[in-house]
Amino acid sequence: MIAQSLSSLPSGLHISPIVQTKQWQIGQILNAIVDKADKSKLLEVRINQQTLKANGPSGIKEGDHLQLKVIDTGPRVVLKIVSHNRPEIKSAGAEQQLRQDLPKQKNILNLVETMVQLKNGKSQNVNRPLLPPNIHRQIAESVKLLPSLKQLAQPQLLKQSINDSGLFLETKLAQMVKHNPSSLSSVPPADVKTDLKASLLRLENAIQSEVSITKEKMMPLVKLLPMSIVSQNAPAPQQALSNDKSPEINLSNLRNAVQGAISKVQVNQSQTIINNENSMPQWLIDLPFLNNKRGGLLELIINQEKSGHDRTSPADKWTIFFYLTLDSLGKIAVQLSLSDNNLSTTLWAENESTNQQIDNNLASLRSRFQETGLNVVSLEHHPLTPVQTGLELRHSSLIKAKI
Repeated sequence: MIAQSLSSLPSGLHISPIVQTKQWQIGQILNAIVDKADKSKLLEVRINQQTLKANGPSGIKEGDHLQLKVIDTGPRVVLKIVSHNRPEIKSAGAEQQLRQDLPKQKNILNLVETMVQLKNGKSQNVNRPLLPPNIHRQIAESVKLLPSLKQLAQPQLLKQSINDSGLFLETKLAQMVKHNPSSLSSVPPADVKTDLKASLLRLENAIQSEVSITKEKMMPLVKLLPMSIVSQNAPAPQQALSNDKSPEINLSNLRNAVQGAISKVQVNQSQTIINNENSMPQWLIDLPFLNNKRGGLLELIINQEKSGHDRTSPADKWTIFFYLTLDSLGKIAVQLSLSDNNLSTTLWAENESTNQQIDNNLASLRSRFQETGLNVVSLEHHPLTPVQTGLELRHSSLIKAKI
């Protein structure tokens, strides 16, 4: 860290020149969150998912929201604080909920793959069903709501899937009650029925009801389920599904997996940053989907930021990062940045064959972007590495709650 007197700029931050700030412009407005602050005025500030170390004035605390104006871009970067806000904790209950969700959250993809197998599995013993009918019915309904990968490639259906991701469930319910106070006791509207979080909550309720009835009774299940669900050491069932030994499932474990997926959605909700009028929004979204009768997961991070030179400029810069894994292509990551019709795109892929396909189609991709009226500023492709793509982004960007 390079220390420097800021007497000529009392409300500023001075940042090490090694930080990747080449896209910043003098006069640009940036939105930041203070992750750490100590008595020596050394700060860790998060800007667009990038953590920077900076020297700043006194009075700044962890969790504060800053709006910064770029004064100098290098070699020593200087940012001036134009707005300083300290979000208030709305309720102790909300803070406690976040503390509970962070350690409980689980990968939604594991649950989706399990539900697909449960939906399609059949017991060979008519007297011993694979799952209690109520749970099987709710799983089938949840799987039916999942979009296909082809549907996610269509703009309107992608928009609908984002709306149904669970991120906005409480907003939907609030609007429903606002327009009809008695609606909670009536049939919910379609956009609530198709909501991922609402579907998981219904499944959790069905499992909990059955657990209470069966008192944690073990149920046989088809093979090849994720280890987090299957109990390999469970006692053998009296009547197996086939001649060889089958693993079993504990409804309590299935319930925990569903609760972990619900917690993951709720952590995403907590990370959606719209804390005050000076902050630009960010969305972290998990979109489970079906592809060739198997589960998949599209992870999205969407940022909106001010790209103008003053606080009154429109928030017209968008950055979208998405990441998914496909059997045929392997791991793929894409980042798109759009500002005033100018598009910058970077693609990463893990498999050598996939990298070759991308290279062969870059010119075609550029042409398709241009056909939509976009000005393609850059279109890059690199082999996939976590350092380059920020694949650890979702883990490092977790809200740092005081636990």
